[in-house]
Amino acid sequence: MRRPPALLVIVALAAGATAARAYPVGGTYTYENASEHGPAKSCGGRTMTFAGNLRRDTGSGAPEYKNISTTQSGVGRWRVLDEFYTGMQWGRVSYTLQVIDNDHIRLRFDAGGGTTLLRRCE
Repeated sequence: MRRPPALLVIVALAAGATAARAYPVGGTYTYENASEHGPAKSCGGRTMTFAGNLRRDTGSGAPEYKNISTTQSGVGRWRVLDEFYTGMQWGRVSYTLQVIDNDHIRLRFDAGGGTTLLRRCE
């Protein structure tokens, strides 16, 4: 059996690594006391977790979102399109994700114009 060329293996691994992280942030963020300084010491209550191309959210109507696209639109800003399925409803949500600092992000949703401030969990 013939082995694939090393360059082909490297390109395949690089493509997989790029696709695995769709969001510009990772980890868990809390809705609770989001405007306080620094990371949250404990993250009970409502949280949003970014992991690869999935976003899990206990503070919305859908528990899990799959990233469709993320495009940088400025310094610390990205346009994001996610897809969700609740078992009864399928849909897409688009928003701007802004990195405020190391511990805070803001999501501004296109539909309804709502804004959510989140604080990173320690």
